[in-house]
Amino acid sequence: MATTEPQTIVVFARNRPFFGAQVTMFATLWQLKQLYPTATLKIVVRAGAFAFLKQLPWVDQVIQADSFKDELAAIDSSCSLMVSLHTTSLKHCLLALLRRPARRLSYSGRFGLDWVWTQRCRPNLSVYRTEGHLALIDLLQPADAYAVSCACLESLANAELRTTLMSLRRLTIMPGAGEGEFKKWGIERFLAAAELCLQRGLVDKVCFVLGPDEHKERERLAHWHLADKAEIWDKPSLPDLCALVQASALVLTNDCGPSHIAQGCEVPVVAVFDETKPEWFWDRPNAVCIVPEPGQPINTVPVDTVVNACCSLLAK
Repeated sequence: MATTEPQTIVVFARNRPFFGAQVTMFATLWQLKQLYPTATLKIVVRAGAFAFLKQLPWVDQVIQADSFKDELAAIDSSCSLMVSLHTTSLKHCLLALLRRPARRLSYSGRFGLDWVWTQRCRPNLSVYRTEGHLALIDLLQPADAYAVSCACLESLANAELRTTLMSLRRLTIMPGAGEGEFKKWGIERFLAAAELCLQRGLVDKVCFVLGPDEHKERERLAHWHLADKAEIWDKPSLPDLCALVQASALVLTNDCGPSHIAQGCEVPVVAVFDETKPEWFWDRPNAVCIVPEPGQPINTVPVDTVVNACCSLLAK
């Protein structure tokens, strides 16, 4: 146990509504519950940014707070530990100052108000977002960020499904990108890479994870000549997505929300990004990020380069 058990922990989560932004907070919330299992864990976030946080079994309450008054009310007298995951926010400094829970954790370097926080660390935008969030929890009790993330997502997975899926060597492909086409390598290139992996006997099955916006990809897959070797996972639940990823031999992905499940699990990952983004790619063992030449679009990344990276990881 890190210190005396708080009655209530209030975490001010970041407010980006995207799936990936929420996934990178999962391990931090899980670790808090591991350190203080009997505490009530409350998450405070704006409307539209909590869809997936509400599905986490270790979160006791998600509070929608769209005003300063709402956020202030979330810090009641039972709260003895406040954590702010916002790297720059005068508002959260004021909230901590007004309510003054016994322990207040956040990032330093804000408006000369570092003294408001009882424990703090400098934000590091050169590391993966999950690592950056867990650095705050290290102030309570140090832990290996990657091990924490793997354990967190393993606990979330559909264990029975994961066991069933492990009967075949699966290549899981995540071809989407909710923020725009500029982040997509392209379904034709993913299909070409999948075909080469199948031809070389590296995998038995190719699983395509699709979200609500992947209409073009869904239609193309329906007419793929190797459709008998493919499975379409259409908007899978969080437990099922975690199970699929953990049962995969390798994940090949764009910079997209589901990729952060793969990055946080103990599975090889080949990511094709439009540019280098240390905050959104976890530079860890068995993970490779491939980007185009400077100034070039993502679709200029050669299929052979990606397949060679896949082969290298699968050979380990």
